Amino acid sequence: MNPFAQPKNYNEMLTKITIFTFSISLILVAVVAHNVPLLWRFLHPTWLTFTVEPLGLKNVPTAYVIVAFLISFVARVSKLHDRVSDLFGIRQRFDLHEILTPLAGGVGIPVDLATIGKLADRRNEIMADIFYRYASSTKPVIDEHLIWAALDKWSWFWICIEGTTIGMIAFILLFSAGAFRSATCIGAVIFAGTLVATQINRACASVAHSEVREILLDAQRHADVEAALRAL
Repeated sequence: MNPFAQPKNYNEMLTKITIFTFSISLILVAVVAHNVPLLWRFLHPTWLTFTVEPLGLKNVPTAYVIVAFLISFVARVSKLHDRVSDLFGIRQRFDLHEILTPLAGGVGIPVDLATIGKLADRRNEIMADIFYRYASSTKPVIDEHLIWAALDKWSWFWICIEGTTIGMIAFILLFSAGAFRSATCIGAVIFAGTLVATQINRACASVAHSEVREILLDAQRHADVEAALRAL
């Protein structure tokens, strides 16, 4: 899979995230290893290296690749971005404010605190019933190009989230080892990644609003969404 291509389904999105998480991890492993003597000795057995001739790289420690692979594997299996999202309520806030609230407003249902509470309590169920029922990548009902655009935006957002999370671990290791210059550089990259993620999240919201409008364009879908929300 071309890591820069637009994913067409959820699995392709996860694959794209994993590829970039591996690449980011490989860079961070190299930076940390070069600044932490104990890790340098552990990750640099002279017999365990390889060469990348097209890039002119010689004696690249295989241990770097192994560690980066393990990090990306754990991130993929645990869905690290989902765990971070759960911790900070990223997806919950997005679903409530950028999808469910516009859907309710679009069918004429005022969203007060009591309604928000009900939507939050049953968010996954309601999202499946009135959003993913129409905007799923496996059985798209609305324009599939909108769904692909959403997957693409979200993939880059989650890449930033996983990258900054792993970067924080590298920052802590570097700071603890007294490698303050490298830690500062990593910290600056984390800050930049956070700003980029914020902008991408706004782009995700824009696509979500387009999906909501597309869902409500059809009279039957409009009626189904209204009925589901009024039944709360």
